Amino acid sequence: MVHARGRLFGVSVMVVSVLLFVTMNSLTKYCRFPPEQKVFVRMLVGVFIVAACVRVGFAKMEFNNIGLLALRGVLGAVSVMLYFYSIDHIPLGRAVFFQFTYPAWGALFSYVFLKENLGWQRAPALVATFAGAFLILVSGGATFGAIGSGDVAGILCGLVSGAAVTTIRACHRYDSTYMIFLFFAAFGAMLGAAATLAGGTYVAPTVSGWVVLTAIGVFGTAAQLFFTAGYRYLDVPSAGAMAMFQAPLSAVAGWLFFKEPMAGSAAVGAVLVLSGGVYLAMTSKGETLGAPQPPGNAATARTSGPADRPGEKRK
Repeated sequence: MVHARGRLFGVSVMVVSVLLFVTMNSLTKYCRFPPEQKVFVRMLVGVFIVAACVRVGFAKMEFNNIGLLALRGVLGAVSVMLYFYSIDHIPLGRAVFFQFTYPAWGALFSYVFLKENLGWQRAPALVATFAGAFLILVSGGATFGAIGSGDVAGILCGLVSGAAVTTIRACHRYDSTYMIFLFFAAFGAMLGAAATLAGGTYVAPTVSGWVVLTAIGVFGTAAQLFFTAGYRYLDVPSAGAMAMFQAPLSAVAGWLFFKEPMAGSAAVGAVLVLSGGVYLAMTSKGETLGAPQPPGNAATARTSGPADRPGEKRK
């Protein structure tokens, strides 16, 4: 019963996360600044928000597994840089659907590194996900010679994101949602700043530009905190499948706000990607993780009580 309540809370958290991410995706497409500058501002806003949460007592500045947190930070920073670059260079729906091959990658990575059950019956879902990504890639009669850097970035984003979300699940055994996100935001801000300085691409924002950049940071931070918290209650494929619904919603936003059509083969591919993710969720057997523990007490971390919800003060 406790496990069922935990999964219901996880689903609710992911629904909120999806809506916030769709808003962030649309603002990112609308905002005409270099992707590395958008990454820097988004992540810097995230660092300030977590610092404020620590200041008022919503979170505790406490690290238990620095190495795992750093790995999550690096993978997350690289994935968001690839994601923003992809959004800037290809249609919004196409970029988001490429990213959402990550539940399949995450299922493979969680099986290898976290020993979470994959099961032979999940193989068709993995095949459907990757086949769908291929159809999106070659949609509209595109050939491999015509595939651009935005497509490559989107595909790599899906792969790196699969590894990143696997580390989120692992990090929850030792550290809180806020600290996991803090490392993600800090590493992302450093990568965005380094890329901006190295490329000399900084563009001075107007007042309205700052408003949009800050909004990307606020919506992205809130979405990421809910998204990260969801991985305590749902396993990698389940949480990934829930989060996937931002893909069709983002495609609708691209059509409504940016007049971006989707070719027939891309639509078929999108259905395959979503179907694969939903099936992975329905066949999930992952367990809710309890309160984070220091590495020496990792065996006690795999309990079933809800803990560490966004905005909830840890005791």
